Amino acid sequence: MSAEQLNIPEELKLPEGEKELLLPTSEQIEKTHALENETANLSNETNLENEKLEETREIIKEETNNNENELDAFKQEKLQENRYVDQNLVNISTKQIFNNIRHRLPIVDRNLSKIIHQPIIDQVSDKTSTTIARPSGVLGGAILAFIGSLSYLIFVKYVGITYNFIWFFIFFIGGFILGLLIELIIRLFKKI
Repeated sequence: MSAEQLNIPEELKLPEGEKELLLPTSEQIEKTHALENETANLSNETNLENEKLEETREIIKEETNNNENELDAFKQEKLQENRYVDQNLVNISTKQIFNNIRHRLPIVDRNLSKIIHQPIIDQVSDKTSTTIARPSGVLGGAILAFIGSLSYLIFVKYVGITYNFIWFFIFFIGGFILGLLIELIIRLFKKI
């Protein structure tokens, strides 16, 4: 039906080209309100579910923390019980480690490893490495013994006297002491 058929006055008529807007009916308004109410209810339910979910998460966190604390306490207790390790156990585990590593080595290196890692050789090596022969001392002794002996040999040939072998040991001991002093000075400067 058009506006002319309904006898609508001219001032209420729509200009040409514009579409007629339909106003919602009361039934549509009620449906819209019902949908809005349902959406609000669903939103409230979702909020309640989110709150319950957060409470559950908090409970799980607390229980996890309690379980972790109990586990840490249990580990500490077991560590206290197993604190003392028998020397035999250390020897057995060391032997197993060496055997596993040796299995991967070539035959020559495997045999050399068996000789070097004998307990008595290990003990002697550990004691001497910390007390007697410092690498810097040996290096200093070797260098000074070589240079000193060579110089002494040239001097002896020039002068025409016999070579005395004691000078080699004197040069070596002097170079050893000099090498240790140089290492000591370097270490002192590193600390500064």
